[in-house]
Amino acid sequence: MYTRARDPHHYSTLATQSRIVVNKRMADNGIVSPVHDNKALILHRIAQGEPLTKIAQEMGFAGHQAIINRLGQDPDYQEALAASAWAKLQTREGQLETADNNVAVTRADRLLGHARWFAERVAKRWFAPETRL
Repeated sequence: MYTRARDPHHYSTLATQSRIVVNKRMADNGIVSPVHDNKALILHRIAQGEPLTKIAQEMGFAGHQAIINRLGQDPDYQEALAASAWAKLQTREGQLETADNNVAVTRADRLLGHARWFAERVAKRWFAPETRL
């Protein structure tokens, strides 16, 4: 039985398993879903900051919607997105720190701004400023 991960590092151990048993392996039409069969690997790759389009293409899915439709409401998917936001923020901050000319600084700053925006949307609890009136 799959248990809900508590920290982002949990996905690295799950990804080493070849298969994982989940409660809901079938799509609405009763066909076994390859997304659920590869859930641990997909969540691990998302947590590492890989784009959904790249994951879907490399795993042979029709598009990234196949992943979102099957895992979108899954709490583990939400946690993987939060870990992804953190990974992207760290990557973009590193790029900004190592930028060596004005063009690279501007590009890195804009990408960091997008990473912040993404983090505020997918992990409000950790990244979005709290609004109080």
